[in-house]
Amino acid sequence: MQATEPISITASITILKPAPEVFGAILNPAPFFIQRASAPLSEDADVLWTFAETDTAVPVRGKKIVPNELVRFEWGAAGGGRNTVEFRLQNPQELNPAARPSGPATTVTVTESGWPADEKGRAASYGNTMGWTQMICSLKAWLEHRVNLREGAFIHYKF
Repeated sequence: MQATEPISITASITILKPAPEVFGAILNPAPFFIQRASAPLSEDADVLWTFAETDTAVPVRGKKIVPNELVRFEWGAAGGGRNTVEFRLQNPQELNPAARPSGPATTVTVTESGWPADEKGRAASYGNTMGWTQMICSLKAWLEHRVNLREGAFIHYKF
């Protein structure tokens, strides 16, 4: 990576649910990811996401939505600036032809990009890598088992 390229992080997981169900949960991520949203995420719209741990409303701007395939939004980056977050939904067999799910399955890949390629940007990207990994694991637990992994998970954090 050249020092001038923005930092980008990616995490993915396969959820044993059909794409429309996964897509809907990404647009409406309460309660498994956030405490509440001012509205479902939509294209060219501003939404406020409130996280239980901080009770702070975070502005999110929908950029591009392709039903059952793509959700892209922008939000403030730790340390300043704006980052782009993109969720891609795919059939697992598109990524691995040998995949044989026992029923409907959707692979979710989340990518966040835009941090500056410096120490502050790297530190912020590491934290968000952890956050997006937790989010997609929470999404899987919520959709497959109706278990909220996030509840009480961060009471030890100092925000």
